[in-house]
Amino acid sequence: MRENKVSLNEILKLNIQDLTSESEGVAKINNFTVFVASSIPGDVVKAKVYLVKKNYAKAKLLEIITPSEHRVESTYSNEGSELIIMDYNATLNWKKRHVEKTIEKIAKIRLEVEEIIPSTPRTGYRNKCTYPVRDSKIGVFYKGTHDICEIDFSPNNNPELDEIMRLIRSKLDYVSTYNEKTNAGSLRHVVVRKSSLGEMMVVLVIKEDSDLSPIVDELKNYGVDTVLINYNRKKTNLITGRIYKTVYGSGYIKEKIGKSYYLLGPDSFFQVNHQIMIKIYNEVRKYIKKIQPNVVFDLYSGMGTIASHISDLVDRVYAIEVNEEAVTRGKLSAKENNIENIIFIKGKSEEKIREIKDTPDLVIVDPPRKGLDKSLIDSIIKSRVKHVIYVSCKPSTLARDLKVFSDNGYEAKELKCYDMFANTGHVECIIMMSRN
Repeated sequence: MRENKVSLNEILKLNIQDLTSESEGVAKINNFTVFVASSIPGDVVKAKVYLVKKNYAKAKLLEIITPSEHRVESTYSNEGSELIIMDYNATLNWKKRHVEKTIEKIAKIRLEVEEIIPSTPRTGYRNKCTYPVRDSKIGVFYKGTHDICEIDFSPNNNPELDEIMRLIRSKLDYVSTYNEKTNAGSLRHVVVRKSSLGEMMVVLVIKEDSDLSPIVDELKNYGVDTVLINYNRKKTNLITGRIYKTVYGSGYIKEKIGKSYYLLGPDSFFQVNHQIMIKIYNEVRKYIKKIQPNVVFDLYSGMGTIASHISDLVDRVYAIEVNEEAVTRGKLSAKENNIENIIFIKGKSEEKIREIKDTPDLVIVDPPRKGLDKSLIDSIIKSRVKHVIYVSCKPSTLARDLKVFSDNGYEAKELKCYDMFANTGHVECIIMMSRN
């Protein structure tokens, strides 16, 4: 019997059994894990090992010996949309099982996903995209590198985003573009965003001032509503710096959820899949109608989009957010929408929740991928709030936090999943908990 470890540059025949959340196929050789990008469960593949670690290896796909019954033909590049090669119903079923298995493994709770809501449409749903620029090239990074793949379009993106990208590509020979190795040149990223109302914003991220008029003139002629410059002078993997300058237009675009309007600035967080976002928010409304809380704490609230969406159902909402610009935008949007029962608080949720004298009937959390801060969970538990709604974009951190809530008397009542990030391994979850 061979040893568990495989060898560098070894060519293997592998049966793909599962997927990772990063959309890599998973195979086993004597319980040793090998990851293979661009493969899906059911594939039998030939792959060459290019990385060997203590507990796993990575291999490059060379040949599909026998395709999975769930594999579909695709003419798209799958950089950033890796699961476009997999039948959509099979993808949804995998995500459902992945969430259930993750929760059972980490939280030690057997919980069934009631349903997984598909993205409609499956393609063209992304309302925002960031395109790296290097040495007169624009596109996406090849996975795990900073080399540009010059795609013409991505199946996930709203087609107009990629149209703007191609327009900018046609002008890159006339402007200074960034070289990562020498730290020379200027234009390093382009961020394009389109609202559901049709308004468009473009942010040109530069290292230093340079003549961008060939690009700006084309964007204006195309009909882009506003263009901004962002200064990122550091040699860093961070996309944007802190300083923005409006080139033309208002510096923001208008968005709508339900009856409410929002002003989105260049740094405003907004879900990339508008239709799925509305379905999640409506699910929150549905649960609130069921439990009828008076006071709600909306933590990691951003601009207060959830708070605004539920404000007519409750007496008051405390929207806590650490980002100052988001709080400012939230207050402006609430004023524009004549919403007077949202109290916006700038600061860290784990700190501010302890300072509020009001007692919540419901706490809503919508944290980043890293999940909740342990001190925040402790504060929520100590408040003895009856109900918690947890919106999560990473099942493993949801499961980790769910275990803490479960160990302290909270029971998961409902779990639903939403395909916010179609054609990728990521999934959005919403779980309703009540204190026993």
